[in-house]
Amino acid sequence: GFEIGHYAGHQIGVAVNEAPRLVPYDETPIRAGMVFSIEPGAYEGEQGDTGARMEKSVIVHESGPEIICDFEWGI
Repeated sequence: GFEIGHYAGHQIGVAVNEAPRLVPYDETPIRAGMVFSIEPGAYEGEQGDTGARMEKSVIVHESGPEIICDFEWGI
């Protein structure tokens, strides 16, 4: 079956794949002004080399998150 083989997302800033990462063990506070790439993925195969990830960009406001990419997920 499929497995989740990586983090669910990461902050976008000056560098690609910036911390914090969206994983259960990263306790970095999420604050207003942060921008994240939410990119869940599912993989299968002996090496976990077959799969797909879909990505949304989200900015965090004091009032909550806002999706800033309106690309529709689907196949």
